[in-house]
Amino acid sequence: MSKTRGKKQAAFFRGLNAERIAAWLLVLKGFRIVARRYRTRLGEIDLIARRGDLVLIVEVKARASLEAAHQAVTPQAMRRIEAAADLWLAK
Repeated sequence: MSKTRGKKQAAFFRGLNAERIAAWLLVLKGFRIVARRYRTRLGEIDLIARRGDLVLIVEVKARASLEAAHQAVTPQAMRRIEAAADLWLAK
């Protein structure tokens, strides 16, 4: 296995673990996870959670700091997430 492939695989599993932790924390706060890794033709949503009438569309980023996580969500990624969320909400 190449070093690049190994790094990508490690990042993928780190992301899955971060999603699992985020889902667990949301459940502890009273949310019900209604979708994980929800895929649409416009993009993917990591988590969709609901508590009553409140729906959360969650993008999970496993980064060393909150600032780094914010920077990892580019304007293009925000548009993709928003478009995917619109599709989910339309259902």
